[in-house]
Amino acid sequence: MPRPIQNSINLNFHVGTQPEGSQATASHSVAKPGAGVVTVKGEQMSMSPLCQSGFISAFSTQLTSLLAHQGRLPIASSRSQEVLSDSGRLSQKAARDMLAISELDLNSLNSTKENIADISKQQMSFRSITEKNAILAALTDYQGSHGDNYLMNVSAMGYKSIEIYLHSLGISSPHEIKNFIEYFNFRYDQEENSPLTDYDIGAFKRRIEDELAIPTSILKNHIHASPRISGIHLLKGSAGHDEVSSTQINGADTIISALNGQSIYFNGFLSTTTSFETALEFAGLDDIKDLGDPIFTVDLNDRSEEAEILRRKALTIVQNNECGTGAILYYFKANNIAAISVNATKEIARPGLYYNHLNIEDEILANPDHFVQPEQIVLYSRAAAIIGSLSYSKG
Repeated sequence: MPRPIQNSINLNFHVGTQPEGSQATASHSVAKPGAGVVTVKGEQMSMSPLCQSGFISAFSTQLTSLLAHQGRLPIASSRSQEVLSDSGRLSQKAARDMLAISELDLNSLNSTKENIADISKQQMSFRSITEKNAILAALTDYQGSHGDNYLMNVSAMGYKSIEIYLHSLGISSPHEIKNFIEYFNFRYDQEENSPLTDYDIGAFKRRIEDELAIPTSILKNHIHASPRISGIHLLKGSAGHDEVSSTQINGADTIISALNGQSIYFNGFLSTTTSFETALEFAGLDDIKDLGDPIFTVDLNDRSEEAEILRRKALTIVQNNECGTGAILYYFKANNIAAISVNATKEIARPGLYYNHLNIEDEILANPDHFVQPEQIVLYSRAAAIIGSLSYSKG
C-alpha cells in the first residue's frame, strides 16, 4: 500500500441528517450557463464557467486571495532552479500520490460502500410504491444512453427548454439549433442512421418540458432529502476537451482555477464512481499507464517556498500546454454531501432486478450545487488529478 495522501480524510464513516442553521446556501442566475452568484457561508461569490456547457464553474475563496498575495512575493531564481532540478524526487512523489488515489477507491473499502448502500436503501424504504417508481424512472432517464443526462443537467440548472438554454450559449438561429440537435443525436444515438425529421427535431426541442423536467425535480428532491454523508472518498473522471454538446470540461482552465485556489462548483448533477478504473474511463483513458509520466504534486495548503515554486511552475506548464489537461481526475473527500448509491436505490425500487450489482462498480450520484475546494493537484504528462474536500452548498 502506498502512504496515505497528505491531508487525506478520516475514513471513519459518518452520516448525518440535514443540519440546522447550515452555513452554506446557493443561488445563481440561469441567464448564462455557469455564470452568476453563489452564496457560501454567508458570502456571495461570482462564478465563471469552466466549460462551454456551463455545467461547472469556479469561484474565488480566501485561499485565492492568499495564493495571489503569495504569488507576488519574490523568490530567488537560484532557489527555483534548485527545487525544480530535483525532478526525480518530485516525480516519485507525484507517482506515490496517484497510486494512493488508485488504491483508496471506495471499492477497496467494502464496509463503507455497504454503509452507503444501506443508507440509500433506507431512504427509499420510506417512499410509496408510486414514488419509488418515479425515482427509478428518473434514474433510468439519467443513466440512459441517449443523452438525457445532459438534458437533465440543463433542466437542473433552471432552463425550461433546450432552446432557451442554447440561446444563452449563443446558438440562436433555427439553422444553428438544428445543427446542434443533429450533432447531439449523432453523438448519443449513433445506431440511428436515418436523418432526423421535423417531428424528431420538434420532439427533441420539447423533451425537457414534456418528459424530463418532472423527473429532474423528483431526483433532486429525493437526493436532497437523503441523509448527509461525510468521511468517505469518491472519484470522478472528466474529459478535458470541452465539447459544448457534452459534460466535458475545459481541462486547462479547470486546473488553472484550482492552482489559483478557486473552488470548483458543479451546477448539474455530480456523477461519481467507486472505481478508479471507471474514473479513468470517463476521463478517456484505458489504463493507469495512459496517465503518462508523473511530473509533481502541488500542495495548496503548504505555505513553504518550495510549494509556491511548484505552484508557479505548474501554472506555467499548464498555460504553455506542457502537461496533460485532456483528462481530469477528481479525488473528493466528502464533507456533508447529498448523494445516493444509484444501484442500491434501484434495488429497493425493484427488488432482485439489480441483484449483485453492488458487488461491482457503482455510481454515487450527488445533487447539483456541490463544490470542491482543491487541496492538491497532481500533474502528469497526459492527465491531472484534483484532490479536495467536497461540500454541498445547500446544506
